[in-house]
Amino acid sequence: LKENLFLLFLSVITQIPLIIVGKPGTGKSLSSKLIYNAMRGKYSKNDFFKQYPKIIQIYFQGSKSNTPEDIEKLFRKTEKLIKDRKNREKNEKMPIYMILFDELGLADKSPKNPLKVLHHKLEYDGTNEGICFIGISNYTLDAAKINRALFLSVPNLEEIIDELINTSKGIVKNISPELIDQKNMIIFIILSNAYSEYK
Repeated sequence: LKENLFLLFLSVITQIPLIIVGKPGTGKSLSSKLIYNAMRGKYSKNDFFKQYPKIIQIYFQGSKSNTPEDIEKLFRKTEKLIKDRKNREKNEKMPIYMILFDELGLADKSPKNPLKVLHHKLEYDGTNEGICFIGISNYTLDAAKINRALFLSVPNLEEIIDELINTSKGIVKNISPELIDQKNMIIFIILSNAYSEYK
């Protein structure tokens, strides 16, 4: 969660696109909500966040039925919101418009290939000023889709614990095979969890 939050914060304030990939339950959506709720500009509860612009979130739900036009429309809508805000509040500090693209992996499975639009939308040419793009996916995307953004792969913690248990059993087996039994299994689990928390 801390790693997600750190990269999300950096991505938001620098407006560098970020794609987070991890299995359900790895804190992807939670971290985006926490950043959104914390960054309220001068109305932020924490003094640290008061020095940064507030976030206005534009949520988009990815699906297998998405089209390239959907993504184009999403960015056009965001650009229009920024333009209207600039015209309305010329002397005000501009907020950061954060596009939160949830289920990016599902959109990637669409036969209409909607994510091809992201190739030029995420290229920094100065026209997307004020837009921050955050993509969240449960599935790994190919390199061509993610090479224009920071990429964070969140490991599945349950799989790591299983690997640690197997590693500890392997070490003990090399020293004394008779210690590998059901009675000592709880020790392997406790040690693996303790090591995981320590790391």
